[in-house]
Amino acid sequence: MHIGNSRLRPIFGPFLVLFFALAFILLGCGKSSLYKVVRVHDGDTITVLSPNKESLRIRFYGMDAPELKQPWGDRSRNELSKLVFGKEVALDIVSKDRYGRSVAKIYVGGLYVNREMVARGLAWWYTSYDKNDKDFEGLQESARDRKIGLWSEKNPIPPWEWRQKEESIRKKRG
Repeated sequence: MHIGNSRLRPIFGPFLVLFFALAFILLGCGKSSLYKVVRVHDGDTITVLSPNKESLRIRFYGMDAPELKQPWGDRSRNELSKLVFGKEVALDIVSKDRYGRSVAKIYVGGLYVNREMVARGLAWWYTSYDKNDKDFEGLQESARDRKIGLWSEKNPIPPWEWRQKEESIRKKRG
């Protein structure tokens, strides 16, 4: 396509980009699917319904919340419920875990819920699966320094250690 007036050339390219971007948005091509949270199992696992009503169990990426029988387990689940239960969330699925759950980054509006849970001292940064996320690291250090949430405890036990100890006890019982 030839544009005769050289003064129009510099604005024609950006105009086309803007035109197609607006068309993309208005036609709905840029929307990501939202999932409705129908159950909060604990502080790091939820069940959602997809737009086609498929039920999916989701494990939160990059964090590990206290188990329900641990100190802060119920509080972690309750706070997560306040953040997500009954709401529409966006999922960024990262992988599947050994139990077949989708492991995902969860967003409510602009809030990255996984990081929010760590920032509030309601979950640990799960370094075994996300060693390089400096944001999680900084949020956990801040919560620990401020002694909020589970960090208000003298010696909080990470859930992976708690699970290992519980498994050992179960094996001894036979």
